[in-house]
Amino acid sequence: MKNIKIYSIIILIIMTSIVIIKTQASKTINLDSSSISEYNNKEVAIYQENDSGSYDLVSTLPSKSNGYIINKSKTVCSNKAKIRWDNNTWSATISNFSVQNTKCYLYFDKTSTPKITIKATSNGSSIAFPSKTSGYIPNSISCDYGVKASFDYENWNVEVDVIKDTVCTVDFKSNINQSFATYLTSSIVCSSTPTSDDAAKNCLVNESGYRYEGINPNNYVLFNNELWRIIGVFNINNSAGTAQNLVKIIRDKNLEDLAFDSGNNNDWSNSSLKKQLNEGFYSRSTQNCNIQSTITKPCNFENKGLNTTAQNMVEEVKWNIGKYSNIEVKTSDMYNFEIASNGPGKVGLMSASDYGYSVLNSSCDRETKLTDYAKTTCAGNSWLYQDGYQRIINSNSNNETNSAYIHNGGHINDDDSTEGYGVRPVVYLKSTVKVLGGAGTSNLPYIITN
Repeated sequence: MKNIKIYSIIILIIMTSIVIIKTQASKTINLDSSSISEYNNKEVAIYQENDSGSYDLVSTLPSKSNGYIINKSKTVCSNKAKIRWDNNTWSATISNFSVQNTKCYLYFDKTSTPKITIKATSNGSSIAFPSKTSGYIPNSISCDYGVKASFDYENWNVEVDVIKDTVCTVDFKSNINQSFATYLTSSIVCSSTPTSDDAAKNCLVNESGYRYEGINPNNYVLFNNELWRIIGVFNINNSAGTAQNLVKIIRDKNLEDLAFDSGNNNDWSNSSLKKQLNEGFYSRSTQNCNIQSTITKPCNFENKGLNTTAQNMVEEVKWNIGKYSNIEVKTSDMYNFEIASNGPGKVGLMSASDYGYSVLNSSCDRETKLTDYAKTTCAGNSWLYQDGYQRIINSNSNNETNSAYIHNGGHINDDDSTEGYGVRPVVYLKSTVKVLGGAGTSNLPYIITN
């Protein structure tokens, strides 16, 4: 088998551009501008799309930077020869090119930037695209042909996954400007117990607090200039002992894989993880983090930690940190263990009961033990479950070393507190935090302000 390479090389020989084609035998075929060059009755031709949509025979490969792309359906060879195009190196390899009278044709199309039209509406009527300070907030985005789009709140524009000419319509509503907790519990609570993920997508279920349940509810919120998700609204004491209804949110993505405690002690109040989250992550400062008891690394919370705006939204509360005496229990029993004891802090973790209640009762019987959750049943229908091990705030009262985590397989388990598992920070928002608008979707999350 012989291979030839086509390179985009311009050589000035008597002012003529020449394409150099090399074979494995180091023989050279020149393809100049006057004709299709032949070598032992074998031909290679390059065609380039012109402004009218037809193709012109050219002597050199068109430049990638000039807006051309290979047309793979038209690029063919005869006699079972094959062209393999490499877009990164902008070259082609032709195999089986040894047969007489073999002809290969490379076609290049012009690329064009799709035309994107953005329209704005409010209450069904067209409006001029509002400014960031106009008092409007995006409520929905829809584009023709199923094109995906999201709203960039920081730059106040629409980001479109361009695939073709499209028209996107952004519907705006006046700012809600209402207490976030009040808005959720007064406007978003399910009128009846939902029995399907679709029914639970846009409402909170009243179950030991108001919670989002199901496989993918609309509970996204823009916090710290990134996506977080709402676990629910809970009546909890702040650091002064005053009970308030507060919104509890969790970072959408894993922060780091960290140990519960470097000294293998399962007391959350004195754990190294609590310190790293409350002193490093909260204050946006670099800390030495523990992956395991003997392995440390610097955690660059200067980039990942909470910014000043986010810090001012976080309430210091008394977290439910009661230990379990038996891990093989159903969610309601685990919840009762948790509320038996509390400790102060600004940043924590989700609890085992948060995880247990994050799946609908219709998808996971509430009598199911947390240790029996699995990908194919309960865990697979929970929005809090992610493929990977996740730290939770719970720990075992029967010993001083074991703390709990969500296993990759979906069930709750416990192990030495020195083991490094995924950490997704959790905070409670102050009662003064207001919601301006949004739909709770990943492309239109709730927008909040203090």
